[in-house]
Amino acid sequence: DDIISRPVEVIVEASPVNTEQRAKEVKNFGFIDPFILFYGKDPIYGTIFESALGSNVELKGQEVEISGIPFFFNLQDLANTNFKWSVDGSLVENDQKNILTLRRVDTNPGNVTVNLRIDNVNKVLQSAQASLRIFYEEGENFEF
Repeated sequence: DDIISRPVEVIVEASPVNTEQRAKEVKNFGFIDPFILFYGKDPIYGTIFESALGSNVELKGQEVEISGIPFFFNLQDLANTNFKWSVDGSLVENDQKNILTLRRVDTNPGNVTVNLRIDNVNKVLQSAQASLRIFYEEGENFEF
């Protein structure tokens, strides 16, 4: 396993057994850096994968759950990933590593910045970070 992702050139050559004919194909396969998308989580329907949350989200209600989903991470190694959530720069400890729950605490309008960093402990450079800002109207302030 390489630490640094780089394009790989694959060459396939084929020929029939008793002839001089040959066919050759060369393909380059690039790699995509891992990234994170945020999705809303509904208590009844679960994670709403139909549309990812944007970088600015206006939310209403008493409570909201956000799922942070990593893409282009090694699936066999996903158990060895660290999910580090923070809200307005303060680290948040939570039981479910890819879900953050925010709850209402007072009625003042405002916003919070949610950040998630995911690191694969077995692959030094396999990590991603994403942020989103949640705006809430009067009566919808959240805690974490």
